[in-house]
Amino acid sequence: SHTIDIEAFVPREQVDERYLEAPYYIAPDDQVANEAFAVIRDAMREKGKAGVARVVISRRERMILLEPLGKGLI
Repeated sequence: SHTIDIEAFVPREQVDERYLEAPYYIAPDDQVANEAFAVIRDAMREKGKAGVARVVISRRERMILLEPLGKGLI
């Protein structure tokens, strides 16, 4: 799926580094998605928050941490 389900926003320092595995850089691929994506990314950056979310990668649901990075999220 190309959907990211954000469960919560948390201060980045509350997430223990031991739970992080491999970083992926994500960005939208069309103008409609880009507008919604930018609103979320910029709000996270402004508030100093990270998003705890669920995404399907390689047919397996995974918990991920979203952080703003440049024009995308990591």
